[in-house]
Amino acid sequence: MIGTVTAYTSGTGSMTVNVTNIGGSGTSTAWTVNLDGLVGPQGAQGNQGFQGNQGFQGTRVFKEIKATREHRVAMPALTLPLT
Repeated sequence: MIGTVTAYTSGTGSMTVNVTNIGGSGTSTAWTVNLDGLVGPQGAQGNQGFQGNQGFQGTRVFKEIKATREHRVAMPALTLPLT
């Protein structure tokens, strides 16, 4: 059953509905009432949340190497597996 609520008394729970569509089966004790309607306008943007904790620091794979003409550094061979 679909319709528009035309009256409601909160003290007794009495509700009057102008029914515009019907379907289904069952007794009134098994009914569930849901609200339906047009979507309203979008509200204002909320406040910005708090900044999260800093993530974990990664490990450095290669060390920085500084070489000049007077100092030569031997680099070991590096083999990486292909996956």
